[in-house]
Amino acid sequence: TVNGTMSNFDVVGGGSSFSGNYLGWSPVVTDDSDLTTAGYDQTAVAGATVLPTTAAGLATPKALSTAAAGAGLGIASFDARLKLLIPVSARAGTYNGTLTFTVV
Repeated sequence: TVNGTMSNFDVVGGGSSFSGNYLGWSPVVTDDSDLTTAGYDQTAVAGATVLPTTAAGLATPKALSTAAAGAGLGIASFDARLKLLIPVSARAGTYNGTLTFTVV
């Protein structure tokens, strides 16, 4: 499983931020390997689309991709179209945040 979690978006210099829930994605598996002579067969499945909302975006871990037990050996490539909503309460400025991927 490959999960992603977005931190808060914090304005540079402090004073304003908004939740990582305002970031969402539409994951896609772009490639996975076929059965090899060594017996490895990577079959990956894209995670669900996560809509950016005030309560259900990427502030909590969401799956980018998964593989069934015994089907996770080989190579897979993933992609995701990111969707960011900027809340009307966000003031003008430069914001930083961290998108963290966890592989289990």
